[in-house]
Parts: sequence; C-alpha cells; structure tokens
Amino acid sequence: MDGTVQTVNIPILLCKYRSVADIKSLTRVLDIINNERLYASYIKDLNDPMEGHFFDFDLKGNGYAGCQLSKTYGYLPLPISNIVNSLRIVSLSAIWDSPQMWAYYASNYEGVCLCFYSAKLLAPHISKVIYASKRDSVDISNINIPMEAAYAYILTKEYNWRHEHEWRIIVPNSSEDDSTFINYEEGG
Repeated sequence: MDGTVQTVNIPILLCKYRSVADIKSLTRVLDIINNERLYASYIKDLNDPMEGHFFDFDLKGNGYAGCQLSKTYGYLPLPISNIVNSLRIVSLSAIWDSPQMWAYYASNYEGVCLCFYSAKLLAPHISKVIYASKRDSVDISNINIPMEAAYAYILTKEYNWRHEHEWRIIVPNSSEDDSTFINYEEGG
C-alpha cells in the first residue's frame, strides 16, 4: 500500500446511520438536520477499538527515538501518530439497507439513516476505505511523507468490516473549541 488517497467513483449517496435512543443521540441527529453539518471525530473516538491496530510499519532500518518499540509492540510511529491524532474523520456508508449497519449504528433498527448527495458535501476529499485481509505494510522509510502514511492508516480497516462499504472525509481539526464539522449544501 502506498498511502495514496482514492477519490474516484464516489457514490451518489453517502449515508450516516444514527441512534435516536436517548436525548443526546436525538440531539445529534437534529443538529445534523437543522444545522446542515456532520460532526468530524478524532480516530480515538470511532467505534472500532482496533482502528488501525492491525497495521505493520516497515521502518526499513531508518529510525527515530522509540522506533523499535513501534515495530515490536505495534505502536504508531510518533511522526505519523501526531498527524493521525490531529485529523478529524466523518465516516459514511455507501449503502442504506445493511442489516448490520442498522443493528450497529441505528439502535437495532430503531434509529435513522440519513443520506446525503456526495456532491453536496462541502468536503475537500471523500475517500473510500480499503479493507485488508492481512496486515499490510506501509513503507515509512521516507519520513518526508508522514501525511501519506497517516492517510493510509486512517483509510485502511480490517477485512471483516467490508460490509460497511465505508467512505471517509478526513480534515484537520479546525476549531479551538474542539468541534469540527463538515457542512453540506441545502437539499444535500
């Protein structure tokens, strides 16, 4: 994997499954609708605790302080970790009728699935998640491209999640109050 962001053949509709099981969840759904925006989360706040953890980094003998720990114990190399932890993510699905998605993210069919025209999302890039069946290796020996490695890390998930047909919007944190949103045009 070379870390290249894929933005071709974006589906016409991208969907966000949401729970409305409690006041907090309902408030979030109403915020999406009323304010025409989607909240962008940090990677640590996504639902998959194994997000990125199946990744191997090929250090090619080039090092930095702590690189052996990164390789031995699976820690994300510090230059890449700093970038990953500064980015925000909106996760969307290319499908609206997935039984698993309704169960996981929409309170066992009691929530909602909001669909957006991808062309109306005011986002610089919408990228398809890549599902890998084995631990891929990202060559970070050229430390001048940590952003590419960070994007590869964020856009690669374990193969067993392929039923999500996930697309991601990745943006830098743009807010001092720690709230970053992706807006969409009216009628989106």
